[in-house]
Amino acid sequence: MEEFKITLPRAEETIKDVYTDYEVAQLIKKPNVKTCNYAELRNWAMVCYFLATGNRLSTVANIHIGDVHLQEGEIYIRKTKQKKQYIIPISSGLILIPL
Repeated sequence: MEEFKITLPRAEETIKDVYTDYEVAQLIKKPNVKTCNYAELRNWAMVCYFLATGNRLSTVANIHIGDVHLQEGEIYIRKTKQKKQYIIPISSGLILIPL
């Protein structure tokens, strides 16, 4: 068989839609604890956590209650994509959620 060269066309890179500054501000705006329901407070805490740490959903889903140390302000991450364990700090704003 004769040798031949194939030229592959270059695919155009698509631009991902990102949140505007206003949308990010709305996402991280702390809800009124006295009037909001559980789901609103939970969603706010999760959005703030994801923005602060950059963890993947699968990593967060594998965090156990024993991995969260509020007094020390740390969370132990045991299952990650790279299979490395590490400790991440959490902000005092997420620790001191009045209920």
